[in-house]
Amino acid sequence: MGMGGQNQSITTTTDEITSTDETTTSTTSSSSTLLSTVLSALGSLVSFVFTWLLIGSLANLLSISFGGQGNTKLSIAFTAWACIPIGIRSIMQMMYVVATSTPINAVGLSGFASTASTTIAILLEKILAQIDIYSIWQAVLLVVGISVMTKLDKKKSILIAVLSIVIVILIKSLLGLGFEKIASINVSSSLLNTMVR
Repeated sequence: MGMGGQNQSITTTTDEITSTDETTTSTTSSSSTLLSTVLSALGSLVSFVFTWLLIGSLANLLSISFGGQGNTKLSIAFTAWACIPIGIRSIMQMMYVVATSTPINAVGLSGFASTASTTIAILLEKILAQIDIYSIWQAVLLVVGISVMTKLDKKKSILIAVLSIVIVILIKSLLGLGFEKIASINVSSSLLNTMVR
């Protein structure tokens, strides 16, 4: 009887330790998920502002070069309205990630890209990830805004909108590729010491 009592207390202590470890693991996991959600939201906000200002500047420059009226303040204002679909896309993606606790595997048309890990395949995936119904909606709003702002004909307005969006998509894709390549670099300490000397 004395032996059974000791085994029972040892089992209870082991259960308490296991329960404490599980609680610590779940707390760490939930704080990691919260941090990644906050960083994702911050990244979406920075991307939205970058896209808005860059498309506005490009639309203004291209409309002036095509002979239209240029107005920087008006261009930034109508581009803000044209970028609303991109903001809605970011909110929808964040809501999906928060609701399912899983990342989105194939954003936009990136599911059509090859799964190879070459630089060109990664760049193509980054480009296709930005093309979806929201970017088409943005392009339509941008064409309407450019034609009203610059008083250019419809063909030139479409060309300016498409060029602006394509340039921004290429810049964002190249930046994304660069960040991915930097993150994948494994620098050994001996190499780092050699570089510092």
